[in-house]
Amino acid sequence: FPLGRIIEIYGPEASGKSSLCMAAVAQAQKKYPDKMVLYIDAEHAFNLEYAAKFGINTDPSAFMFCQPESAEEALEIFNTYAETGAFSVIVLDSVAAMATEAQLAKAMDEKTMGSLAGVMSPGLTKIKSTISRTNTLGIFVNQVRENLGMFTSGETTPGGKALRFYASLRIRVSKKDLIVDPVTKETIGQDLKIDFKKNKVGTPYKVVETKLIFGQGFDYESEYIDIGVSKGIVNKGGAWLNWLSSEGDVLKFQGKLNASTFLKNNPAEFEYLKSLVINADGQA
Repeated sequence: FPLGRIIEIYGPEASGKSSLCMAAVAQAQKKYPDKMVLYIDAEHAFNLEYAAKFGINTDPSAFMFCQPESAEEALEIFNTYAETGAFSVIVLDSVAAMATEAQLAKAMDEKTMGSLAGVMSPGLTKIKSTISRTNTLGIFVNQVRENLGMFTSGETTPGGKALRFYASLRIRVSKKDLIVDPVTKETIGQDLKIDFKKNKVGTPYKVVETKLIFGQGFDYESEYIDIGVSKGIVNKGGAWLNWLSSEGDVLKFQGKLNASTFLKNNPAEFEYLKSLVINADGQA
């Protein structure tokens, strides 16, 4: 994710959008420890304990979050804090949950069509300039809606067209298969598909898949096993996987779940496998 740019992460409900944001926040804290992170929770659903499971340092000296009442307030907070230059990442979760002051002032049966789009456009114009100047990453979470127009079909995202225009990356997240523990038969996570629909800083239309383990975060160990297989570092024969440990011994496992569980319980071996993968061609 490039600093100084706007990124839109969107997709259906419960598809892992917020989880992807929290993973990005955790990585930003590691890479830029001298800067803070701001999480603007427009959905009023943020959980500090769950965020900590993604590796986020929730200490007030490193992490801030707020719950604005209106879209105008959310965008103003975003721009004000971005102007300080003290933040590496600011997340707004989510655009679809925001209501404008005009909408809040109306009765439930009164229509305010286009109200959010009218607020987003000038707000993003200011924010785009600010984050570019202060080298702050701005992540906006959004949801998909069915496009029910008379002459159109498919899906759209709330908030008008300004966000998709200003975003350097538009990333669509969707869930695939559920992950079931082979022993307990309980659902422990889900496979995610991450599709780069727009990318002004790299190659667009690339697709990656990853695993989200409920209550733990993304399964990085499983990802490195997959990359290790593709680079010939991890040997795969049927359901069996094996590779050399840091001590030169052969580690052998039946199934990726058992292999990734071993790496989770043995951080030193995981770091060693990571180093082999990264050094294979200079990047992971």
